[in-house]
Amino acid sequence: MSLPIYLDYAATSPVDDDALAAAAPYYKNVFFNPSSAHAAGQLAARALDAARERCAAAINAAPREICFTSGGTEAVNLAMKGVDYSQRKRVVISGIEHDCVIACAEYLKNAGVSVDTVMPDGYGIITPDALARVLKDDTALVCVMTVNNITGAIQPIDALCALTHERGALFFTDAVQAVNSLDLNIKKSGVDMLAASAHKFYGQKGAGFLYVRSGVRLKPVLAGGEQERGLRGGTVNVAAAVGMAKAYENALLNLEKNRAYISGLKNSFVKRVLAEIDGAYLNGGG
Repeated sequence: MSLPIYLDYAATSPVDDDALAAAAPYYKNVFFNPSSAHAAGQLAARALDAARERCAAAINAAPREICFTSGGTEAVNLAMKGVDYSQRKRVVISGIEHDCVIACAEYLKNAGVSVDTVMPDGYGIITPDALARVLKDDTALVCVMTVNNITGAIQPIDALCALTHERGALFFTDAVQAVNSLDLNIKKSGVDMLAASAHKFYGQKGAGFLYVRSGVRLKPVLAGGEQERGLRGGTVNVAAAVGMAKAYENALLNLEKNRAYISGLKNSFVKRVLAEIDGAYLNGGG
């Protein structure tokens, strides 16, 4: 079969060979339920614990702060719908969020939560000044994505998070588009919650995680058993978690090399466009 030239890795990526190899035994051989108390189940549980530790280390978190999900969409839903809005009944989202965040905000609005929107400047950036203008005393949660999935604009998450905390609210960032391009450090940024999706960094589809800072209390969106510290009912996909952890490690190992490669491609593309297309210009220059 002849395949097209694929240029949309921001939408999804192929599975890394190492990630696929790491996951394979947990599909066929060590297929056991990690919640089972017997010895076979504990083999899977140990593999799941190791994957949790590796994902946590990748963002400088503690293992118990990682909740495995079915991907970014579920992580966003848990982060936004799981917050207690009984005292503070307001959410702020940026005007450039992914459709998933917008849909969750609409859900909350229908449930009686007020939704405020902070808009970006002319460069696609959510500035602290802009956020300050929409924050209220009853704001419970602020949602600003780390990297925009359309423009690639990188948001000043550290400053936005600090401002949010000054007003007593929680800060959540959809980092789905950031994992394969930025070295994320939640201790530095101070975020309360962060969503990631494996298929954006060469892991399997249907795998992701939500970082939830210790002390932040969420109610589960998926009712069921006590898996994932009671945050997510359902048998955990051990194979996907193991593969995701390996893919994330490889992504970090190759971060600088990939940055240099992509930068070279971009510069070459821009150079050819400017040279070969009449009337093309860069940054307003002639």
